[in-house]
Amino acid sequence: MGSSGVYKTTDAGLTWTRNYTTLCKEIRIKPNDTAVLYAVSGTGTTRDIVKSTDGGETFTSIQTYTNAGRTAIAVTPANAEYLYVLVSDNDRSFKGVYRSVNSGETFTTQNTTSDVYDGATQADYDLAFTVSDVNAEVVFTGCLNVWKSTNGGTNFSKLNSWSNPSGESYTHADIHDLKFYNGKFYASSDGGIYISSDLGINFS
Repeated sequence: MGSSGVYKTTDAGLTWTRNYTTLCKEIRIKPNDTAVLYAVSGTGTTRDIVKSTDGGETFTSIQTYTNAGRTAIAVTPANAEYLYVLVSDNDRSFKGVYRSVNSGETFTTQNTTSDVYDGATQADYDLAFTVSDVNAEVVFTGCLNVWKSTNGGTNFSKLNSWSNPSGESYTHADIHDLKFYNGKFYASSDGGIYISSDLGINFS
């Protein structure tokens, strides 16, 4: 995926075929179903969530956001039908969190008021989004700090502060990736990689 679209290989990277020709920033595979892929596409200030049901051979738009900037998506094996979307405004500030509970058939607005970017307008540089691998309602975002929701993005609370390096939940600012692996929560930032075994209460 990249500025020229989505490429697919079926021979471990020896050859590639471009199957989607529009800019694509993010791509996720539906848990337990490798035929279904979701991606973020779009140009200018329009972002499309596109879906493939044939293993990335073709893609169809399932949701469109206007006046939008960088957009992130997240899926979880805790509920394979869930698809979360974090959308930035066209000025790189926070726009909203949205969710589908039926694999992208419909979407609902979860939150447009909790500024999980901490007032920053730098989403093109640092933005991360993930869901717990055991609880589909537990959502994390990252820009300057890590924010957590326990009710599917309806409400968020800030877990840490980049200006307080002595805090147990500290992670360095400018967060670029958030992921769960084998029950552990990883935050990748300009200051390194931070790991939590208790859903962000403590990081090391």
